[in-house]
Amino acid sequence: MGLCVPCYILSFTLPFLVEDNWMKGAVWACFFGLAKTFQYTGLAIVGVEGWRRIKAWFQHRK
Repeated sequence: MGLCVPCYILSFTLPFLVEDNWMKGAVWACFFGLAKTFQYTGLAIVGVEGWRRIKAWFQHRK
């Protein structure tokens, strides 16, 4: 799940460095798609019970 954050950052920052409009869209779609793939794959691996444990751990830490 940690890989989705860098992909989100790249999807919104790299298009500013590219000049062609079609390339901006391609770069954004590629990295945004990767971010969503990593996010949903991570959630599927962790599962519902694992997600509850993660939330409880963060709430307990406070």
